[in-house]
Amino acid sequence: MGTVDYSAHIPRIAATNPEFLVLNLYGQSLDAAVKQLGEAGLTNGKMKFILPKSHLYVIKAVGATYNENFYGGHEFYWTMQEKFPKAKKFVETYFKKHGIPPSQDAEGGYPGTRAIFEAMNIAKTITDVEKLIKTLEELKMDYNKGPEQFRACDHICMTSCVIVRGIGAKATQWNFGEVVAEIPWQDTLESCENNKKDIPYGTVKFPGK
Repeated sequence: MGTVDYSAHIPRIAATNPEFLVLNLYGQSLDAAVKQLGEAGLTNGKMKFILPKSHLYVIKAVGATYNENFYGGHEFYWTMQEKFPKAKKFVETYFKKHGIPPSQDAEGGYPGTRAIFEAMNIAKTITDVEKLIKTLEELKMDYNKGPEQFRACDHICMTSCVIVRGIGAKATQWNFGEVVAEIPWQDTLESCENNKKDIPYGTVKFPGK
């Protein structure tokens, strides 16, 4: 976390010349890594770059370097409004208020917050936590990406993963990439049984528990 100098890694990457490179970074660290890989001339060859969690602002920050060789994981990309009518209203409203399209984090906050308010209305309580949890576990959501639901076993949202490929110098305004795949949660979400085996899932003591 916080690393912004990847100069020591780049020569080794260049020497190995892998078919693809996974950048499991985020925020300023990811910005820095992509920029330095571009400056080293590694982003315009045959190597592909996989970003498990990319972001609209990351693509904007690195500019044309984020070209067709980059594939980023998103939960939502604003051009999905062309596929989902409900997303179109959300994107238009968000853009009107903030002057920018919603990022995946902005979109993720919307259904999460809306679901809580809907659960309060359905359960007719704002204080009975157990009743609200039970209501949320049974809540069928259909906001921006079609049907979604919170998984009862661990409360993870069952939502698709969107793959956005960069378009480099072809980018205009806020159009930085193209959605090349939407993978259903059934193909990406780890099972509850396997999730329980992972560390630190079963070993961390949360505050108040």
